[in-house]
Amino acid sequence: MVFPIAIVLIGCYLIGFRIYQNRTEEVSPPETVVVTETQGEEDAPLEKININTATKEELMTIHGVGKVIAERIITQRESVGEYMYIEELMSIKGIGESMFRQIEKYITVE
Repeated sequence: MVFPIAIVLIGCYLIGFRIYQNRTEEVSPPETVVVTETQGEEDAPLEKININTATKEELMTIHGVGKVIAERIITQRESVGEYMYIEELMSIKGIGESMFRQIEKYITVE
């Protein structure tokens, strides 16, 4: 009776070995993804834009700032005076914290 048990055990071993072999052959190495700093920022200006002197067209070169937001920035600048800090833009309707974080690296008050 030892003989049939040995055959079953050897068969199980060989089947398991073949399954393992097939699985390792099918596994491919993970793909490498390269992320650069400029991805998604194709329309960003090359220099910081001074929000105290910028025209509507200059402000609109900032990714995320459209015609309406640019006009609101200029309107507030003309009615209240020059901006002391770039964070003051968050008081403008349409520029929340998320929008501000997106544009802050492209603007200045100097």
